[in-house]
Amino acid sequence: MSNLANISSRGTSAQKQSAMHTKKVAFFNKTTLLAALKYVIISASMIALSNAEFFEIRPFGGAFFLALALLNVHLAILIPIFLATELLAGGVFGLFGAVIIASFTVATRLTYNYLKRSNKRTLWLKFTAPLLFTTAPIAFVSAVPLNALQIILFTAFSLAFLFVCLHTLRPILIENLRYKMLEVEIICLAFVAVAIASGLSNFAFFGFPAQSGD
Repeated sequence: MSNLANISSRGTSAQKQSAMHTKKVAFFNKTTLLAALKYVIISASMIALSNAEFFEIRPFGGAFFLALALLNVHLAILIPIFLATELLAGGVFGLFGAVIIASFTVATRLTYNYLKRSNKRTLWLKFTAPLLFTTAPIAFVSAVPLNALQIILFTAFSLAFLFVCLHTLRPILIENLRYKMLEVEIICLAFVAVAIASGLSNFAFFGFPAQSGD
């Protein structure tokens, strides 16, 4: 009886070890690794875009964040990445702007989801989210000390780059590159690449440039 009990105990232990091993293997499967790689690429891109400047304004990181939110990237992961990258790029001022944009984004997502659940599926719902999302950068520039030209440029470039990012990211995140990218999507991808390169060349930590000029 003792031997049978030992054999049974060993069998149970082996089964537990096998189950634990299976869970570890399942955790590191292809889907999990691809998801992790996706967020690594998103983080790196957002860091670069948050540092990209044009006429002393930085509209690209916020627009990239808004595009990802519109394409249903998980906000619970996306918002901390956005806040951290804007803090690194713009210091407290950058964090302040990111909080405003993230707050409008969450409010808009909740409103949009509520309207969809309430079966109010009218044509205007297709345009609700983009219009409400774009109020975020407008609200941001109205709350910070920018001159009139900078406010106009910030709003215009935020909306334009949001459009560019949507055309760039949709075939990648939604379609998973199942078809050849259209010419307009390739052009938009080129604009995003230029903005990322600009951000990398202008890299800053907490609002201070990584390389000081002579």
